[in-house]
Amino acid sequence: SGNDKRDRRATPHQGDSSINSTLDIQGRAYSHSAGLYGCPTGYVCCRSPRPPPTSSRNSCGRRHASGAVPRIKTPQYVKGDTDFGEYPWHVAILRRTDKYVCGGALIDERHVLTAAHCVHGMSGNEVKVRLGEWDVHSHTEFYHHLDMSTDFMVIHPDYYAGNLHNDIALIRLYRYLDLLS
Repeated sequence: SGNDKRDRRATPHQGDSSINSTLDIQGRAYSHSAGLYGCPTGYVCCRSPRPPPTSSRNSCGRRHASGAVPRIKTPQYVKGDTDFGEYPWHVAILRRTDKYVCGGALIDERHVLTAAHCVHGMSGNEVKVRLGEWDVHSHTEFYHHLDMSTDFMVIHPDYYAGNLHNDIALIRLYRYLDLLS
């Protein structure tokens, strides 16, 4: 339905409105007259953006909207809490003594992205990464968390603690993580 009015939106045309030839968004030239396809003078009709198709399948980087397992109802449950496994890439960064340092995001089988201000002044072997921790105040979980040792950490070379400019760090896990199990 390339010429269907319902499939178009009007975009301001920056050129001379007396010219009947213009370029579309992909750079193709075509002629038009005022009001063609329902667009006002000075506008070019463009296809309306279509949202990407939704998939019910879980994939990397997409949250599991209903979690990995049914919700565990506890007296401490607060509406809006996440479900177990809803954000599988979220990790906790801990000192070796299990003291919480910061959160992070698992970005591949061996690397975690976090904020530099959380780990500045620490070495890679001073921290560990905890995966699968859902409720730090309870042991009522379907699966036990997994602690991973780390062996290297790099902070953005232009990190500035004064204003947190370039506040980013990368932590490398000691070994590769099997993301399929």
